[in-house]
Amino acid sequence: MRKAYLRAVRKSSLFGFILAFGAAVAASGCGRDPSLNGVAEVAAAAAAVAGRPGPAPPPVPRPYPSARDRVYASEDIRIGMLDFFALKRCGIRGEVADRNSILGKLAEASRRLPYEHALVLGLEACVARLADDPEDDDPAFAATIAEALEAVRSRLPAIRWNAGFGSDEFAASFRVGAGPLPAGVSTAQAQKSALETLAQAIGSLGKADAAIDRKRVVDAQETLEKGRYGARLHRSLAAATHYLRDAAESVDLVSSQGCPAESLARIRATMVDVRLVPWLDELEARGEAWFRGIAALAAVSPPPPPGFRTWATEELYPSARDGRWQKFLAARAAFTGALARCADVSAPAGNAGYPPTASLGRERKARPISPGDAVRRQVRSSQSSSGSHWLTSRLKRGSSNS
Repeated sequence: MRKAYLRAVRKSSLFGFILAFGAAVAASGCGRDPSLNGVAEVAAAAAAVAGRPGPAPPPVPRPYPSARDRVYASEDIRIGMLDFFALKRCGIRGEVADRNSILGKLAEASRRLPYEHALVLGLEACVARLADDPEDDDPAFAATIAEALEAVRSRLPAIRWNAGFGSDEFAASFRVGAGPLPAGVSTAQAQKSALETLAQAIGSLGKADAAIDRKRVVDAQETLEKGRYGARLHRSLAAATHYLRDAAESVDLVSSQGCPAESLARIRATMVDVRLVPWLDELEARGEAWFRGIAALAAVSPPPPPGFRTWATEELYPSARDGRWQKFLAARAAFTGALARCADVSAPAGNAGYPPTASLGRERKARPISPGDAVRRQVRSSQSSSGSHWLTSRLKRGSSNS
């Protein structure tokens, strides 16, 4: 009995400790990610002075599409054993053997790019050599090689897509469960460089004057895969958008109440205390670098699979009006405008002469171009002169609606 009693006391004590600890965590605000505390506090302060409930928890972005929705099916090219041994005449039997080995078949699509590149160039050279050889007396073999080349060329769009946005490594960057970006530790440029390296390799596929460095491709994909940067950035953008919109609504409500000077001062003081503007500037710089890299990769990619398009419109297209990036920029502009309007209303009550932009605490001057324009320029400079691209057409539609 005594032992049972002691076990019950220990359990009740432990349960009480857990409850107390949980209450302390909730009271201290530690349940919310620290990197989002600042913008959440500004939204809460604005709601308090407006006399409305505080902001609800921010939404979580939709997960990256599954392999079924993001990967194009691509059949391997089959060739008979006699024709395989005859490939020695073309000098590409080694490439075909490597591509069809166990390692070659199991390799990720991005890691197979060098094999596919060598294969298509080897087949093209072989077809040209056979056509120029007057002593060639095997038209059946020449026809087989020509058919193989045509089949390989028809697969190139799927190979390009699957090695980029369709790859497991890129999907891992958006793996569910990642928190927001940590403040002050930026790998934005490394991510942008990795995206551009991958874009360069995919764009080089099948070009006779280009080479694909397998190590650089592998390093780029590992950079994208580690750290779940895509998921962290998009979660930070989603939360910032949510809190900035809520704060803008609160400030507009305060403006409708005459925007008392003390109310505006409280919001501004909270912004300064949590260093809101430097944090937003950093988040915007990270986002701009990321979406520049996304634009470079999209410029060399074919149109996405149907199951991928809805998600891409919401998360990936840099200039889609209802996309993640443009929503963030619009929310920040809305909050800026709300503060300026409140300052204008408050000016007759003793705040005259206070520059509206000073309330934002900005240390930088206006940029020569907007992030959206910068991304559109990046895409235009990256795309080939052969025709329009699925992303640029989407950017044009998005910019016309902005």
